[in-house]
Amino acid sequence: MYKYANLNDTLYFNFAVNDTDGSGSSGTLPNVKVRQSGASASAASIYSATPYLLTHADYPQGCYEVAIPATSGNGFITGNEYDIFGTITVSSQNPTGFIGGFKLSPIIANANQILGQTPIEQITSGSLAALNVIVSANSPSGSINYKMYNLATSAEIVNDIDSNSTQLTTLLSRLTALRAGYLDNLSSGTLAQSSDVLTLLNRLSSARAGYLDNLSTGAVALNSDVSTLLTRLSNTRASYLDNLSSGLVATKTLQDTINSKVDLINSATTAIKLISDQINFNGTNVNAHIINTPNDSSGVVSLLNRYLICRNSCRSKW
Repeated sequence: MYKYANLNDTLYFNFAVNDTDGSGSSGTLPNVKVRQSGASASAASIYSATPYLLTHADYPQGCYEVAIPATSGNGFITGNEYDIFGTITVSSQNPTGFIGGFKLSPIIANANQILGQTPIEQITSGSLAALNVIVSANSPSGSINYKMYNLATSAEIVNDIDSNSTQLTTLLSRLTALRAGYLDNLSSGTLAQSSDVLTLLNRLSSARAGYLDNLSTGAVALNSDVSTLLTRLSNTRASYLDNLSSGLVATKTLQDTINSKVDLINSATTAIKLISDQINFNGTNVNAHIINTPNDSSGVVSLLNRYLICRNSCRSKW
């Protein structure tokens, strides 16, 4: 059995043991030695290992496995080949056998190890735009080239920045350090942790936020009842509502006072008419009989006296 592996791999080899009668036997004292291929005949083994018996019922007697950790710490070197020999005591004998061999390759860490040669880097014009990295690798069809083209030059990058400098300047002028701080606070800063903000968020639920959205263009604003209300509540009628506290409606008490005064005047006029009807003319003298009425007052009497004086004066002239 021959295997290929990388340095630091652990390799597993299996072998079987039979007694002198040809039957499988577990034997005793199994031992394995690993030798570097090509070393001198007097060279010591590189590594020793103890095989372990496979004990599952699926395996017959005498089935062994041995693990070889091929690390540099155990004396293994990249690129070398190694042979494995084993011995065991069975039927009072110590047979020796060749188990297998392996070769170690290096751990692939760079392109040089992958390709076996240094990659070619070509800069044709001395600028970043002309940089082509060519990696050559052997293949059945010949050399394969992998190239990277169209890398932006430093001039192209600067030009691209300059073409958007106006927008960039505008952005930087608007996004001041203070405003940037506000953005930082939106999720976890002082603003987000403010008790007032937390209270506001608790009160402004998703449903209530939806109501606000509806105030101008949503279902509430377009509701037929709201439209009817807006139609009926004209500007003139709305002004009436404004007068409820300080306008004409609020001056109703004054209006009631004026009406009571007018009623008093009407009562006085009625009283004068009744008195006038009771006046008797006797020669040049005028005698008046005043009928007492509930509407008499000092003001009515005064008015009546003036009336009588006027009537007497007129009568004397007649």
